[in-house]
Amino acid sequence: MPIHTLLRMLTILTAPALAPFTVAFFLMIGLLVIEVVSMLAGKSASAILDGLFEGEMDGSLFDWINPAGVPLLIYLVLLAGTFSMAGYGVQAVAQQFSGMFSPLVASLITLPVAFPLSRWASRIVGRIVPQFESYALEQDSLMGQTAEITVGPVRADHVARVKLRDRQGNWHFPKVEPMNPADVIPEGATVVIVETSGSILKVVRADFSPPVLAGASEDGRVSS
Repeated sequence: MPIHTLLRMLTILTAPALAPFTVAFFLMIGLLVIEVVSMLAGKSASAILDGLFEGEMDGSLFDWINPAGVPLLIYLVLLAGTFSMAGYGVQAVAQQFSGMFSPLVASLITLPVAFPLSRWASRIVGRIVPQFESYALEQDSLMGQTAEITVGPVRADHVARVKLRDRQGNWHFPKVEPMNPADVIPEGATVVIVETSGSILKVVRADFSPPVLAGASEDGRVSS
């Protein structure tokens, strides 16, 4: 691409009338970078954010604008992207008639368009990656696997997440609860997946061992 063409594009993108949409575009890129880097580090930013807001948006407008239930951070990427693209489109059409709108007017026109577009984008992402949260893993295949608690602690009535690697080498960050409601397992501990309950996995400490019966020897035999 000729340098003068690139400079002309940069001049257009940095025009004051396009400022909200350019900011949204770079926000989208920034959020994607955060998610990719955190995934490579083994602690998904989207999983952490979902843990912070767990239950806060259930049954709300968020269920309508995010029908596929993609993680909140991923939805924000979609919203920023659709807002940016729609805004550029609105201003391009306006330029052909009476000139671009002011940034505020253009944003007010674009925002009601961006939400339905992000809803559509959520459905597309949900189809590409079914059951985004668990990457469509068969939960039965997770039984007996060890995982590390990344959002904790694990305790009853508290959202926690673990990271684990599947047989293909992909990282997953499912929600977990303790098998024993009385257990509290700290963040960073290693656990074993022992049961499923809907989309929630039940876990025990990796060093868990069944209690020894009264009168039993160390090898498990009960003395008479």
